[in-house]
Amino acid sequence: MPEAEWNDEHTKIICELFEEQVRAGNRPNTHLNNIGYRQVASKFQQRTQLLYTSFRLRTNGISLRVNTPPGINCLQ
Repeated sequence: MPEAEWNDEHTKIICELFEEQVRAGNRPNTHLNNIGYRQVASKFQQRTQLLYTSFRLRTNGISLRVNTPPGINCLQ
C-alpha cells in the first residue's frame, strides 16, 4: 500500500467526512465507532481514488485533533 498523502485537499476531505460521521451519530464518545471509520474510508476512496485502511484514517484523525491550529473546527 502506498504511503499516505496528506495534502491540504485530502485533509479538507477527511475533515468533512469525519464531521459527517459525527453528525450521523457515529461518535459515541471521543472517537468514531467502527461503522464511522468504515464509512469514512469508503467515502474517502470514492472521492480521492485512494484506498486507505481505517487504521490509517484513525491515525490521521488523531493527528488532526492534536495538530489543528486554533480557530479551525476540524474534528471538534
